[in-house]
Amino acid sequence: MNSRIRKIVNYVLPYGIILLKEKRKKKKLQKIRLERIAEFKKDKLTIIDYDYELSINKLVEKGLDE
Repeated sequence: MNSRIRKIVNYVLPYGIILLKEKRKKKKLQKIRLERIAEFKKDKLTIIDYDYELSINKLVEKGLDE
């Protein structure tokens, strides 16, 4: 019972209000962070196969030694 009263009094005092606002702000920032991570995972880069022979042939056509 005492701990419940203490929590109520803490939230009524200005310092408690500041703590409550900071807690909400932290929760909001965490949500934004998780959304960004999910968006990045959704739009993962795909790896494209690279043909070395074709690249070498194009460079040789440009005049470079093989």
